[in-house]
Amino acid sequence: MRGQAIIQSLLEEEIVRLRGRGDRNREIAHALAIDMTAVRRLVRHLVRQKRIAPRRRGRKSSFDLESRRMRILIAMRLRGESLKKIGKRLGISGTWAHQLLGQAKRVAPERFASENRRWHTVEEAAAILHRPYQFLCQVLRTYRIVRKKANRYLLNAKAMARLRVCICKADQETLQRTCRVCRKPFVARKKSEGRYVPLCSMICRKQYQNELRYHPPPPEKQTKMSKRHAALWERLQGHVIPANERWLALYQASTCAGVSVMVIEWLRIRGFVTVQPHPTRRYHGRAMNTFAKSEMRIVRKVYALSSSVAGG
Repeated sequence: MRGQAIIQSLLEEEIVRLRGRGDRNREIAHALAIDMTAVRRLVRHLVRQKRIAPRRRGRKSSFDLESRRMRILIAMRLRGESLKKIGKRLGISGTWAHQLLGQAKRVAPERFASENRRWHTVEEAAAILHRPYQFLCQVLRTYRIVRKKANRYLLNAKAMARLRVCICKADQETLQRTCRVCRKPFVARKKSEGRYVPLCSMICRKQYQNELRYHPPPPEKQTKMSKRHAALWERLQGHVIPANERWLALYQASTCAGVSVMVIEWLRIRGFVTVQPHPTRRYHGRAMNTFAKSEMRIVRKVYALSSSVAGG
């Protein structure tokens, strides 16, 4: 019994010391390696003896900004430490550290002025790094640099350091190009060897697609044309569409020509076949394309002949 009384008195003295520096019951239990129930019982006993003051919840007076825990929390946050590391240092969770930090910012916002200056917008980063704003946005998206979004994107010191590294990589992986539609210079990533059309934005890309759809390049300018398409081109050039021609929809033209819908669309985009808009039927707000039946018969004959030659 006497040994238990000595142990309890030592625990009470340690709890008084820890409560005096601002620790809570969970932190005391973690520091002394005892159960939370025992800590609550001892704290109630000490409060009844008036050896420690009871905590008054929901009042600003219970929040001590000059306590040891808050001084450590503010100092670590100003050094750029994460909430998880702060909570691990203080023996609390990251969510609890976030709540304490928010309360400290409301009570004394001037203490965090240096932290607020550590965050930069993308416009400020562009001015600091002397780079175009659109280029930085492209680098941020490409390399997935973490940003804080509070009505706008903000970059901290770590993100700024990574941004400088990623800009060096982007300079090695990008080239200066000129948009084919608007003729404005822009920075694009290097592409593999092959056909590449430099377009600076989605607006120019859609405009280019519309021009390609309604103003396709003539096949005679295509340097690479197979024997089948060369023969088809010659026969279609000498063909005259009659006045009483029957015009077919896309799937009807595919059935008549004996080829797939993709082949018909390929011939339309390349300008092989004649296209006429449908008088009444529309698709996505645009008139549907119709194809001449006589030309589809020519396509069927040429494709059948080339297939028989390849098979023979």
